[in-house]
Amino acid sequence: MFPGMTSSSSSAPGASPPRPLLPKEELIPLIVAQLKEYGMHGIATAIAEMQPASTSGAGASFAASNKLAELCHLGTIVQEGADDVIVRGRAGNDDDDDEDEDEEDDAADDGGPRRKRARGLSLDAGDASPSRKAPDFTMWFTTQHRGAVKGAAFSHDGRYFATASADASIKVLDVERIRATRSASGESGPAVIRTLYDHTGPVNDVAFHPNGTVLASGSDDAHIKLFDLTKGGVKRGFRYFQDSHPIRSISFHPSGDFLLTGTDHECVRIYDIQTFKCFIPTTPNKEELKGPLNMVRFSPRGNVFATAGSDGTIRLYDTISSRLVNTIQAAHGGASVSSISFAKNGRYLLSAGQDSLPRIWDLGSGRVVQTFEGTVHRSNCVGAEFSFNDDFVLSSDEATGSLVCWDSRTGVLLRKYAAGHGAVIRGIATSPLDLFAVTCSDDNRAKLWHAGG
Repeated sequence: MFPGMTSSSSSAPGASPPRPLLPKEELIPLIVAQLKEYGMHGIATAIAEMQPASTSGAGASFAASNKLAELCHLGTIVQEGADDVIVRGRAGNDDDDDEDEDEEDDAADDGGPRRKRARGLSLDAGDASPSRKAPDFTMWFTTQHRGAVKGAAFSHDGRYFATASADASIKVLDVERIRATRSASGESGPAVIRTLYDHTGPVNDVAFHPNGTVLASGSDDAHIKLFDLTKGGVKRGFRYFQDSHPIRSISFHPSGDFLLTGTDHECVRIYDIQTFKCFIPTTPNKEELKGPLNMVRFSPRGNVFATAGSDGTIRLYDTISSRLVNTIQAAHGGASVSSISFAKNGRYLLSAGQDSLPRIWDLGSGRVVQTFEGTVHRSNCVGAEFSFNDDFVLSSDEATGSLVCWDSRTGVLLRKYAAGHGAVIRGIATSPLDLFAVTCSDDNRAKLWHAGG
């Protein structure tokens, strides 16, 4: 449970709960499991034997685990970042946000390809950097469904991407296998490594768990399904959540323990992956909310989450207190807000709406700091995304059917790429580690694009 969140069936919205503490019967098993993970079995056993039978029963999972260490690490990150952004009318701490962002690329822990480190986006006044050269995107691979492709997502290591379709199916593809087909040898296995069927309606969104082994999906059938990607041949989910409304958007918290959900209902939900409980923020009152949520996203640190409303409003919430901390009314001139995306440093939010003008917002001041012109987004809900390093903004153009790229700092339209789709491009997904992008279209196809070597 998120500290400060209330069950959707419990206390009234708007209540101000005291700062919560994890109950003893839940904390002790975590301590014992962590001690066992550290090899301190004697101490762990002694503590476990001191607990009443009820606690021992609930915590029968005294097996070694790093969960407590992970939660403590997450809490430290959230505490450090709590005052950086989303304080109405006050800019965040730039020094903390930019720390270490200009270091050299990191080598992968497993000796694989070097990870490209994203440099922090800065749109401070007075930055007169010239526009970048347009990246040379080329189409690498096309996969086809039997219905419109509604969305896509990359895994956190960039190795895989998944596509969601109106035909109720999900595909998982291996980026490295696709890369191998373009090498000199051309030897690789099939690019599509899983095709999943467990929904009875269109699948609108997918999201990889931070551990990379679980994929979540949200559908018009009002179900969220979790799929275990480590089990070959399994096409159905191992766990599901039943909502009361069609699911439009999902986003995992960086800890992997919670799933943010936007539906046809006006209230954002957060599902606890372990307990199956559903929580809603304590503010604002339900009467203040209107219309479905087109997209929901956690910030990179997880201390903030945002919602994009069909009523034209962007709302930002503090994760710890669960309170609404900023509201951007008429973010796109009153038109529906189609998508939102956080910059890597958490200082900025990219939004797209049906006014044809994607924008970047400074989350400290709540003001627009960059606007992107040159496309048409009026008849369809079309998204926009940052590239992996925040250098570029990618979207599509209804008028030409093209993939569009802007310089994120200058707002200059760098290039329109002939995408070759036979219908509107509704969604864009970008890799977290490289200049890869996936375009999702109503022509039943998803295309993987790459820029660079």
